[in-house]
Amino acid sequence: MNKEAKTLNTNQCSANPRLVEKLNDTTDENEPLFCIHPVTGRVTGYQRLAQALEGDRSVFGIKSQSFISESVFDSSFNDMADTYYQTIKQIQPHGPYRLVGWSLGGALVQEISLRLEKNGDDIAFVGLLDCYVPGTEIAEDQWDSPTSKTKLIEHISLLLGSITEAQGQRCLQLLDSAPPPRWPEVFNTWLAENNFDHYMADNAKQMLYSWAVEQHMRALCRGYQLPSIKTQLHCWWAGQPNGRSELLSKGLNKHNELQYSVVVDTDHLGIVQNNTVIKDLYRHLCCE
Repeated sequence: MNKEAKTLNTNQCSANPRLVEKLNDTTDENEPLFCIHPVTGRVTGYQRLAQALEGDRSVFGIKSQSFISESVFDSSFNDMADTYYQTIKQIQPHGPYRLVGWSLGGALVQEISLRLEKNGDDIAFVGLLDCYVPGTEIAEDQWDSPTSKTKLIEHISLLLGSITEAQGQRCLQLLDSAPPPRWPEVFNTWLAENNFDHYMADNAKQMLYSWAVEQHMRALCRGYQLPSIKTQLHCWWAGQPNGRSELLSKGLNKHNELQYSVVVDTDHLGIVQNNTVIKDLYRHLCCE
């Protein structure tokens, strides 16, 4: 168990209802489903699942505070899980609880489950969609990868129009000089050095902010270890690329017991939208 999770004091963080996004129109909020954001910090990916559960179960998304308070970045997974736990308890004071997490959201769901268990709460269901497992990071997704930097410059070029190689190198130089929470500040410096259209620049700022949030989340992953919990897990893994699902499931099984584990013919981004996965989740959440 990681050092952060050895001593839990969930009273240090308070509930934050602004983190909650209702994802469907079901009015019966008894025993809802809570979906925790992936590494992007947003919960829009759960929309198809929420629509499938329309009329059967209310669905609440928990998003990162970075998207409700500008330039506020999370300090640790421990504090995030404490806040999400308190927020869920404010909406649903008593169990049984149902949680789903995609990607990094899967790790956060396990952290929340640990806190529910410590409080003696009943957990009816924990579903993980291609869950993040420490030590299995994809190199190309990390900021120190040339691939990641090239991708960002391509996105900036699409939003600002053609930029010169020198402008791109200067932009990367400024970003490399600061941690992700300071990227919006140094990006503004770079924009000020160039004569870009005001509206295009605003769009680029929004995109850069999303990148900063994601890379900050990836930085928080360094040294992180999953908690051990008593609740058995229901897991869906992306079958693409070949072999990765086995790596992830074996890594997760070192920490927690997998009650249900299935590989689906899709990739990491597609698994949360996959029809087979959504039908299977519906069965577990509404028919059992």
